[in-house]
Amino acid sequence: MNEYPNICLEEIDKGRVNWLNYCDWGKFTPILYVATTGGLCNRLFGIATCVPKAKAENRIIKVYWPLNGEDGTSAKWDDLFKDSLDMFSAWDLYWMMDVMHDVQWIHNTSEAFRKIDTSNIVLIKAGADGFSDRKFDHFDMTESTKWLNSLKVKQQLLDIASSYNIDRNTLGIHLRIREERFSDSLFKDNPITPSLLKKIADWPNKVLVVSNSYEAKQKMISMFGEKIVQQDVSHSRSSDAVQLALVDLVMLAKCGQRIGNKDSTFYQLAEMWSTRDF
Repeated sequence: MNEYPNICLEEIDKGRVNWLNYCDWGKFTPILYVATTGGLCNRLFGIATCVPKAKAENRIIKVYWPLNGEDGTSAKWDDLFKDSLDMFSAWDLYWMMDVMHDVQWIHNTSEAFRKIDTSNIVLIKAGADGFSDRKFDHFDMTESTKWLNSLKVKQQLLDIASSYNIDRNTLGIHLRIREERFSDSLFKDNPITPSLLKKIADWPNKVLVVSNSYEAKQKMISMFGEKIVQQDVSHSRSSDAVQLALVDLVMLAKCGQRIGNKDSTFYQLAEMWSTRDF
């Protein structure tokens, strides 16, 4: 598993830098650095939050996407999506820290939309909490949703999702179970409620169950048998597991109805993607 990169000790070879990423005929190209961490959907919402600012200020986006395993994700962007995304490198660290460069650091995403920034470099710590449909002068916040809906999932992952034959007759259940190693209180309640079990029992067709808990999925199988459709995988944040989580997300979006925790970024993105084609 790859941990946080030790970019401070990486040798910077100026002769191998792609200068066209940073300059256009001698004029510096404004950059928006987006620092993400956490799980997959938290990162996607974080990047999406910054797209309107990049568009309004004519900036290129470069993303810090750490492969930080159990604290976040070990999946590389290129293993998940066909879209290109410029990634943070040792050279970008140099570019930010050089005393000759004007850098605007933004720790609260909402601060990014108070005004048009003229600094050459802007860095934003971005997560799902900054995603908003609020209106701001000079910024078209609908660009965030457009970017999320434009993402092209890798074909091999779409093929896995298609093999389960999920359609609009399928009920999708997302069981978000609280993980003890994290301190959040959003998912402390047991999602397997009597009303949920009745909904599954009364549903006339198959039911997709996705969850971060292997035990919760097995419980659904034991109660409802072949009515339940699910990937037979255990939950982790390894690269393979994150790729299969994206498969779950696509399948959940394809369902005719969904039940889940609205505080979950996974569930929120499935709701958003329910109106798009893959």
